[in-house]
This record gives sequence, structure tokens and C-alpha cells, in this order.
Amino acid sequence: GLDQVGALPDDNFSRSIIEFSKTKDDTTGVELESLPELLKELETQQNGVKISLKKIKLRSEESSYHAFKNEREFSKIKRKAETDIREKITSLKNRFEKYLQEKEATLMHELDQALNEEEFELSQSVIWNQSVMRSIENKEEILEKCNLQSIKSQPKALAYKNVLEEMNNHLTKIGGSISLKTPPKLEVSFKYNQEIEEVFTKPLGVVEANKPGRIIAEDETNLRVELPSAPPFANYPYKNAEYQRTFPTLLPEDNKGYVVGITWIPPDRLVLVDKWNSKLKLYHESGDLFNVMVFSGGEPTDIVYTKCTNFRHFFIVTIPSGRLLLQVAVEDKIMRISSRITTLTGYTSISYDKRCSRLIGGVCQPYGSPRIDIINSNGTVEFTIASDIQQRPYFICPRSIDIFQHGIISGCDWQKNRILFISRDGTIRGSFHGTPDFPLLNPVGTTLDGRDHLLVADCKRNKIHIVSSNGTHLGSYDTAANVDGPREINAISDGNSSKLAVSHGAGFISIYHLTD
Repeated sequence: GLDQVGALPDDNFSRSIIEFSKTKDDTTGVELESLPELLKELETQQNGVKISLKKIKLRSEESSYHAFKNEREFSKIKRKAETDIREKITSLKNRFEKYLQEKEATLMHELDQALNEEEFELSQSVIWNQSVMRSIENKEEILEKCNLQSIKSQPKALAYKNVLEEMNNHLTKIGGSISLKTPPKLEVSFKYNQEIEEVFTKPLGVVEANKPGRIIAEDETNLRVELPSAPPFANYPYKNAEYQRTFPTLLPEDNKGYVVGITWIPPDRLVLVDKWNSKLKLYHESGDLFNVMVFSGGEPTDIVYTKCTNFRHFFIVTIPSGRLLLQVAVEDKIMRISSRITTLTGYTSISYDKRCSRLIGGVCQPYGSPRIDIINSNGTVEFTIASDIQQRPYFICPRSIDIFQHGIISGCDWQKNRILFISRDGTIRGSFHGTPDFPLLNPVGTTLDGRDHLLVADCKRNKIHIVSSNGTHLGSYDTAANVDGPREINAISDGNSSKLAVSHGAGFISIYHLTD
């Protein structure tokens, strides 16, 4: 059966068969003596090859079985994915239809409220004009009935003259009133909020076909699975914190207090939360004050920047006593409230996960049991991080929250003097209690440095620690020379450097540049 070996592929195995077929089967007497030993060795080797072939055959049959099974399952998987997409679209249609119906009813009610006074004034104007017409008709009737020829005396004529003069005066007053009573032309318009289109410009979702590994054949007898490589380690932290300036933020009419929240508005503005005076203050990083927003219905406690659209920047501010999250828009030097989110509990700290547009809120007493909630845009809690499997609480007061690029949440508890690092499913990934020389003492503020490292303000130690997402200490910045007791901090980065704002004392803000 080796006369067809010329049809074999051109590889070492095929060439060995060809060479075997061409080799003549004659030998010398000496070789015949060693042949039995050689054949015995070849038999052992041949049996080993047969065993390897059987193993490969079994693995090949198993692979073929799974291939056919996967092929049969493919249509089911695809149909299920199509069904999931259609069901989600239908759910969204129903939800948005209900949402739009509610908004339509709200707008119609607002229209009725806006025009209620105008409708009343118009009806009063019609009634008044009808009375004027009756008065004029009455006077016309008097003039028609009065016959001058019937007047026979001077006193009678003077009396009628007085009637005409008073009538003329009355008509003059009515004429003036008519010009005043004429209602202006009413114009009603609906100012469409184009921000809603920002939602519909975002992708509805992403279809993902997950392939966790791929099989690579190294040779005929060795197969292995190659898994995707791990993501690269984050960049190293900034080496230096260069002090720039300090400016006061308490206004002449303010009571004493301190800043409890900070956010940068790119590229050079800051919004400060002054809880004690119920104010938001918009500053330039140089210390120039642009705008002040005063709250009368509750005290703001924290703030987080969310997005920028059409030259407007947006941030969320918490009002825990009112169970409110307010979205505030900043345009140039002006702040205004753009929307309100009502929640079931009051949040004292807030962060934002831009990957999935979710808010991360921290709860402290007296507003609820200490915990961290993951909240959607409607204010609904999707997941709560509160305690371990033995129901031991993680927090006493999670005063500052941040979220890393890969989804790890950091919760700073100033009463427990520690930072917890938690995945979104509630798994503890690490903790930070300070260093052996400088254990944490009253840590209040945290922020990310722009390179996915956490900065922790250690109020009593006058230090800002640099920590990884698993709690590893990477270094510290010493702020004692310019800052006495760093509290709230916030950083903004352009990739090459970061600017860090630090609150301390009675409303003071210090600016640092973080560089390599």
C-alpha cells in the first residue's frame, strides 16, 4: 500500500514514509544478528505511537462531539439573544410610553396653571366691556329722549348743560379705561428641553459574544488552552505635589464652617460645598468668586462631577435631609438646578461610575443604616453594600466614596479610620489603615489622582497618602508646610499632570500640582 506515497503532503512525516518505501530490504549476516533486538525496540516504539494515536483519536472524537453539540446549540443561543433584545426593547417602549404619558399630563397641568390667571383676566375683560357697552347705550338712549325744544327756562337749560358735561367727562374716563383694560396679545410657547436627546444619542446596548479562551495546537500530541492576558498594570503615581496657592472661601455674611465637598469643573473652576451656610460656591482656581447658590430647604453635603454637553458641565449634589440628589448645570460663571432625583434615603456622600452611568451613594446616621448604595438615574437602589456574611457592618460613616476605572469602589470611613476596597458585587478586595509609622487618624476626603490611584487625606497627620485599588500604600505627600488638617480633596487630570484642591481650616482651599 506504499505505492501511492507520492500523494502525501510535503512534511517530515511524509518524507519518512517515502524514504521507507524506497529502502531495499536486504541485509548482511552481522545485521541479521542484531535485527531481533532492533525489531523488539521498534515494537515497543510502535506500541507507544499506537497509544498516542488512540489518545488523540479519543480527544478528536470528544472535540467532534462538542463541535456538533455547539453547532446544534448555536441557533438556540442566537434565538435566545434575539428574544432578550426584543424583550428589552419592548420593556423600554412600555416604560418610555408610560414616562411620556406622565410627562404629557404634567405639561398639560402646567399649561392650565400658567394660563389660569390669563383666562380669568380675559373673562373679566369681556364682562367689563359688556358693562361699558350697556352704559354707552344708556347714554345714547338719554340723548335720544331729551328734546331741547321742551326746555323753557334757563335753570333747566343749565341743568341739562351740566348733564352733558358730566356725560362727556364720564365718556373720557371710559375711553381711557378702555385703552388700559385692553388685554395684551397672549403668546404661549413650549420650550423643548433638548437635553433629553442626549439620552437617545447614547447606544441602546452592546452585543457581546464572550470567548473566554481559544485552543491552540502546538503539535499532534499536545493541546493547551490559551487565556487572554491580564490587563497592564496602572501607571505609577505622581512623585511630587507642588504647592501653588491658598485662598479663603468664607464670605462676609457667612457663619464659621468648613468645606465638606469639592469638584473640579474642567479646566480651571471649582465648586465648593459649604454645608454650614447651605451654599454652593463657584470659584476660579485663582480664588476669584463667580457665583453662589443658596439652599433654603436643606443642607448640601457632597458633590460629584458627571458630564459635559454643549459647553455645559453637570454635577450632582446631595441634600440628605430632603432625600434629594440635585443635578446642577454650570455654564460659564453661572450655576442652575437642571433636575431633581428623589431617593428613599438621604445620602451624605456621592460618587459617579461613568462606565454605566450609575451613582454610588453613602449613607450615615441619622439618615439610615450605614452603607453604600448603587443607584440608577431614577433614584432606585440596584445593589447595597452594608455588611459581611455574618451581618457585621462594614461602615460606621462612609464619608467619601470613589470608583476606580475597573469598577472597584473605595469607601472611606473616618470613624473606623480605614478605607475599604470593594467590588460591585460586595466582595472585599482590600483595605488601608495607614502605615506602621502613620496609622490613619480621622481620614475624611479621598479622590483619584488621574492614574487610577486613590489619594487619602489624613486630617490629623497632615498627610495625603497614595494607595492602590487593593490597599497597597504607594507613598505620601506631606502637606504640613501649607495645610493644617487636610479634609476634602479633589483632583483633575490631563494625563500628564493633575491639579489637586485641598480644603482645610475655616473654609480655606489650597491648590497643588501633581507632577512626575
